[in-house]
Amino acid sequence: MIEYVKMDSVKPGDKLLRTIFDEKGRTLLRYGCTLSEKQIEVLKSYHFKGMYIENNTGERRNDIPISEPLIDDIFAIQIAGRIKDFCDCHQRGFELYDPVFSEFKKRMDDIIDDIVHALYTAKEEKRLLYETEDLRSKKTWLYYHSINTCVISAGIAIKMGLPLSEVKNIARAGMYHDIGKVFINHALVTKDSITKEEKEELRTHAEKGFRVFQKQNYPIAVTYGIWFHHEREDGTGYPNKVKAEKIPVSAKIVGLASHYDNLVNYNPIEETILDSNDAIEKIMADTRFNTDVVRAFTEFVMPYNIGFKVKLSDGRIATVVKNREGFPLRPYLLSQGQFIDMNAAANLNIVISEAL
Repeated sequence: MIEYVKMDSVKPGDKLLRTIFDEKGRTLLRYGCTLSEKQIEVLKSYHFKGMYIENNTGERRNDIPISEPLIDDIFAIQIAGRIKDFCDCHQRGFELYDPVFSEFKKRMDDIIDDIVHALYTAKEEKRLLYETEDLRSKKTWLYYHSINTCVISAGIAIKMGLPLSEVKNIARAGMYHDIGKVFINHALVTKDSITKEEKEELRTHAEKGFRVFQKQNYPIAVTYGIWFHHEREDGTGYPNKVKAEKIPVSAKIVGLASHYDNLVNYNPIEETILDSNDAIEKIMADTRFNTDVVRAFTEFVMPYNIGFKVKLSDGRIATVVKNREGFPLRPYLLSQGQFIDMNAAANLNIVISEAL
């Protein structure tokens, strides 16, 4: 049978059932090859979540099958490569009619449309939910942060019922929201501890990114989504300290999506990386974010990933085996070999009391 297994479960001798490409679209490993230990290490360095392998043993390699990501691993790696190329040509970014910059921009816009299409497909298949998992490095964090913010922003917009054209613009704002950082000293962008003066310089990225895409005649939802993504409902954000009524919905969504991703994944600013459930709780208690956006966010981003250990209100310890769309706090569980459907009548009085 074909099984999608965690990278930690891939073994030398496994037969690969999918051709693997790198960020440039070049073939790394072909369909049908038998994996060696060295090849597995190379795949792990690319931060794949899992692999499709041939398993004819009659038993699953993983007791708890992992869910396939909304955005395919290979696609995500290729997007990261495109963003890197996009950032590498930043010196051309202010030239309105520069053909190189225009070509990169067109490619990225096409990629963002593909991401939005993938999310609408997931919606039709009733699996539009986001399970946080990311293995970014210090070198690549900005690229994967851009991808994650794009996906989360688009997912929130879809959950809010916004029209397709607006979802696409919000996805663009999410992908490009931090692009202004390529115009700031790279050492500062990746620095773990910054001074007050350096922090102020870093904060200029929002306006720098806005100016680039304003000159490219992008819609206001995109340009102001970039410029205002650090503004907050109570006026305590930056760079303009505007309040709720003056912040476009695109910026409200992108700001929340970016903040969440920074809470749960590596970035140079946040000192502590939180579990998804703790990050969601923190955001729900933060009155600086719009309540409608937060509500849609909690419908899209799952608090418990597959494999999470949780304690139930009746004292049992269980493992999350599958999330369900529309019921983020009622996943399917496994406890001592017993399958638990939290939405079954017999289990309606049981809740998850804590993540372990």
